[in-house]
Amino acid sequence: MKRILRFVFVLATIAIFIPNVYAASDYGKVTALTSADSVKDPASNVLPDSGEAEEVTVAFTKATLNKVGATGNERPAGYAWLGFHMVNPSDADDSATFSRTANVSLPSNIATHTNTQVATTGDDYYVPVDESLLKAATKKGVLLTYTYVFNWSNGKKQTVKVTIDPANITLYEAADNSKLLWNKEIYEQTKAQAATKTESKEEAKTEDEKEVVGQSVIVNGNVNVTGHILDKNAQVYTEMNEMMKKKGYTNIFEAYELTMKSTANGDDITLTFKVGVENNDKRAYILHKKHDNTYEEFTGIVKNGEVKITVKELSPFMIALADVEKTKDDMPTTGEVFPIGLLGMMIIGAMAGISTLKKVTE
Repeated sequence: MKRILRFVFVLATIAIFIPNVYAASDYGKVTALTSADSVKDPASNVLPDSGEAEEVTVAFTKATLNKVGATGNERPAGYAWLGFHMVNPSDADDSATFSRTANVSLPSNIATHTNTQVATTGDDYYVPVDESLLKAATKKGVLLTYTYVFNWSNGKKQTVKVTIDPANITLYEAADNSKLLWNKEIYEQTKAQAATKTESKEEAKTEDEKEVVGQSVIVNGNVNVTGHILDKNAQVYTEMNEMMKKKGYTNIFEAYELTMKSTANGDDITLTFKVGVENNDKRAYILHKKHDNTYEEFTGIVKNGEVKITVKELSPFMIALADVEKTKDDMPTTGEVFPIGLLGMMIIGAMAGISTLKKVTE
């Protein structure tokens, strides 16, 4: 029994003096600095909980901060600072500590800062916070974010992202809290002002500038499309309108300029034009000016407030509506538009000089 107890004692002693022999880590261990100078009432989360992973997020969700005076080269004056502590990964075989080099990606999408404004003190890494950064992040609806990339000498790369939520940060000019620079109320005001400004910009757009794809024009096909209402003063509108008159159509419903953001690779593109249920059973005549300056024409009957066509390319489209003079039995009943050439062949076969007209697809 004494021998067993002596053996257990020896093992315990070894474990005390060589704690890292069997505990290896490929990545550094990250913890949030919540007791840094001028930081009060902090709340933060480190994900994953261990703080040891290829990608770690240190999320500051709440804090009361004071801007600091000069603290040497580590933390320049004029900012409050939040940060994290990094412990190097260790090798299980020889307990060696891996060295590191670190690069930080600043929130360039929010404001311009130089590398000197991201401080390092030993194994502690600090990121700056001021009212201009918090305001800019709030306007964009994002978290204030800094990203560090550590290149460890064991060949591993570790990313540490520091995020700061402007909604729950209170910031003072100095430690005596003499001047409030940011709090929840200012955050809400800034957020509301940004939303109002965005709405005003949208309202300031003319009808011709507003996006129509997904609203009055629905696109199906292997293509990304944007579009707007064609300006009635544009030369192409005048040209297409004149051609419509020659065809006997004077009731122009609308004209659109549709543009591909990505190619369709020659695939068919189905366009659904919403013309309103009040125009059901009317004849739709659609004129399409192609890239080679020739025209493609479609005709059909409006069903469910819609008319559909299938094309290979996009450019200006003009839609005219007219009452149907013939009976419904004489016209397509599916809401499809037919190429004029096909109808001409079906109706008057050998007549020359008829434009090519296509059917609206269902």
